[in-house]
Order: sequence, then structure tokens, then C-alpha cells
Amino acid sequence: MYLRSLATAVPPHSFTQAECWRVFEEGNLLDRLRPRSAALVGKILKNGTSGIERRNFALDEIGPVFNRGAQQLNEAFERDAPALGADALTKALANAGAAPGEIDALFVCTCTGYLCPGLTSHIAERIGLRADTYLADLVGLGCGAAIPTMRAVEGF
Repeated sequence: MYLRSLATAVPPHSFTQAECWRVFEEGNLLDRLRPRSAALVGKILKNGTSGIERRNFALDEIGPVFNRGAQQLNEAFERDAPALGADALTKALANAGAAPGEIDALFVCTCTGYLCPGLTSHIAERIGLRADTYLADLVGLGCGAAIPTMRAVEGF
């Protein structure tokens, strides 16, 4: 087995770091955080040192996100993540000139939601992967999840 292609898909609504910071300021969201956490949010969003220019969200407004409970957020993830994942896989297949039946393994990482069955199961069903395709969901690894996911792929 070898890696023939890699692709990503991001949610359609994009916001600059400054726009995200304004949501925190205008929504009094910083008051909900401990001082150290508020300082960290400011450092990430205001200083331009994170290397991140824009953040993408599945929801068209980010302010209300912070007033939603875990259940509501996970429902949004369940609604949108399978389509995004299927889009990324479709792009990867096209880039590789491959068909769904040629995939031996699918590894997916996310730090924004959790599904049971996992996101890979939803994607596999949408794309029509073989029943014996190895599916691996890596969740809770944070923004740098791609690195441990690639390590897991290497060990497959």
C-alpha cells in the first residue's frame, strides 16, 4: 500500500482572524474565559503570529456558535462533516486517477466533532468504498491532527 493522493475540504464560510477576534470582543466572550485563556485567544487571533489567515466554519455566523451546547454543535457536525469528507475523498480519487474500489484504507482526522459510527463510515458509504476497506477515525488530536494521522497511515 502507498499514498497516491491527499486532499482536503473546508467548510464554505471563511472569516479572517480579525473578524473572529471581533466576535469575541463584541459578544463579551472573553469574560467567560479565565484570564490566561483570554490572553491565549488574543495571542492567536490578534497578533498575526499563528500563521493562520482565515478560519472556515460550516455555520454562516460564528457568533451564535459560542451560545450553542455540545448537542447542537455535534448535530451541525453530523450534518456537514460527512459531505465535506466525501468531497475531500472525491478530490483525492480524482487527483490519483483512482476509483473508490481501489482504496484499501481511509484515515480521517478531526478535532471539531465526534460521530458514532465514525466519520469514515459515513464517507465510505457515500463514496461506495469496499466493505473490507480499513477505516480509522482519529479524533481529539487538536489542530495539528494531520501529523499523528500520517504516522498512523505509515503504520498501516
